[in-house]
Amino acid sequence: TAVWSQPAAASQHPLSNPSPQLLLSSGSLLPFDGENALEPTWYGFVHTARDAAMVVEACLDGTLIQCPRRPYERE
Repeated sequence: TAVWSQPAAASQHPLSNPSPQLLLSSGSLLPFDGENALEPTWYGFVHTARDAAMVVEACLDGTLIQCPRRPYERE
């Protein structure tokens, strides 16, 4: 899975290589089940600023589906 409990070495970290296929093949892409879906866009450990930029870029180009709205207080 794409969830890590501790930082991995840069050579072993899945987001260290800038390949959009890694985001898709890691199982991180969540299915979109409608307008009321409140699932996290991505699961995983962001090791570097470059990793964070890759996640943001994947959201901007549509590779990762973003949460469609802000959660209500009761959620």
